[in-house]
Amino acid sequence: LQSFVAFYLTGKKQPTRLDDIAALKLRPALFSTYSDLTTLRYDYPLVLVESKVAGQFAEPLSRLIDQILAKVAKGSDAERLRKHVLALEQEIRVLTAAGTGGLFSELWDKAAKKLVKKDKSASEPLARARTNLAVDGEVLDCNGELPTRLVGHAWGLTQLRRAERFNAELKRLILKLSDIIRADYVNSDAGKSAANLREALGVGALNRFNHEAMSGILKKVSVRDTLSDRRRERILGLIAVLQAQKFFPVHGAPQGAVSTPYSFAFDSCAAALKAFHDRQPKLVELARALAVAELEARGEYNEARHDPLFAAFGENGLDAETLALFPDYLVRLDAADLAGAEQATLNEILAADLPIKVLVQSHDLLEKSPVEHGPLAFSLRSPLLGRMALGMGVFVLQAAAAALPQLRGALQRGLDHGGAALFSVYSGAGTHTASLPAYLVGAAASEARLFPAFCHDPSAGNDWAARFSLVGNAQPEAAWPVHTLTYQDDALQTQRETLAFTL
Repeated sequence: LQSFVAFYLTGKKQPTRLDDIAALKLRPALFSTYSDLTTLRYDYPLVLVESKVAGQFAEPLSRLIDQILAKVAKGSDAERLRKHVLALEQEIRVLTAAGTGGLFSELWDKAAKKLVKKDKSASEPLARARTNLAVDGEVLDCNGELPTRLVGHAWGLTQLRRAERFNAELKRLILKLSDIIRADYVNSDAGKSAANLREALGVGALNRFNHEAMSGILKKVSVRDTLSDRRRERILGLIAVLQAQKFFPVHGAPQGAVSTPYSFAFDSCAAALKAFHDRQPKLVELARALAVAELEARGEYNEARHDPLFAAFGENGLDAETLALFPDYLVRLDAADLAGAEQATLNEILAADLPIKVLVQSHDLLEKSPVEHGPLAFSLRSPLLGRMALGMGVFVLQAAAAALPQLRGALQRGLDHGGAALFSVYSGAGTHTASLPAYLVGAAASEARLFPAFCHDPSAGNDWAARFSLVGNAQPEAAWPVHTLTYQDDALQTQRETLAFTL
């Protein structure tokens, strides 16, 4: 009894009194119906898609299969075709669970080859369904790599959409400014010279057009309204800044005008924060150039009024609306590496609400206590990370990887958010649970309230009711999720017992 009491009070096990139950490899009874996930239709595997629509960066395999079936499973042959396609879906699950990766189309062909080898009649219906495979992409199972790759893929598509908008605006402004310079040249004596007219108009078949005479007439009758040297210099300087920016890849710029773009993905908060500060002067310069170029393009720039205003532009930093025009930074971390200086830097990023998105991925939730002789032998640092960020008022999404397919919308809102965002994700692929599928472990951690899913979106409203969401949790109105366990007793009689799935 004393050993049990000591364990209860201190969390420490007496090596000679208490046996290690981990050796028994016990599982919760409620896991009994989930022994083989490949036979079940659920949210994994995921297919990473290259969609231009926000939030549609990944689709569950089962949903893509259902979309194909909706197109082809019709008429008297519908049930037979459905049977073969669903068998192919299960075979793809088996392949991904075994570690086979690749594109959806590649895994489809591998699975189809196996099935046709067993049953020749599957060839025609699978080939017919294959022609309706409209979406392709890499297939990922729920494992230790999933959070990093999924968030990285979604972030990349978000930056790509932002780059397309930025390039369209950049092209428009450069064209407008170039037109102003070109028009001024055409109206100058050099632009009206005989040589320039000959180049612009060409030489007629009879070669009788007198370019010299036309040049003399134009110089006499044209209205002289040329740019001032100061304005010409300002516009040429704006064009140079816009073409030389390194925040986005620029397409169609003159050879040599474009520099190698910056990289915005990092594996440490310290590196991301240093890059942000180092690039701040160039960011302010580009933001100023965009604002001045817009005024020049509309002919509204007033030197007396705007020169002093833009001389002080960005001295106190840039507002969220301006920062939203530029790429966000992405940091992907392992929770085991988040300590000391790196933790302090993360706190600095969140407190300053910088445009940096941070993914912290946890594999083991129960960690050895940092206090060597503390009252508990383990700590729950990873679940506390999201709670800490809540106090800073930033965007926070905490979820197990098992719940990420349901929370794609929340993930996209975090990537679109103008300030800092923290994504705290539990993979379920820890060393202590290696015998179980990562999806099952992650889902269990959420249901047992050990790693509950929640989202805090500071832009969603003025109060906590609007900003805070518990979507992604099972039975959130109950203290613990309750399930019915059905089993047979020693007399082979069916029994039912209601069990709460607790920590």
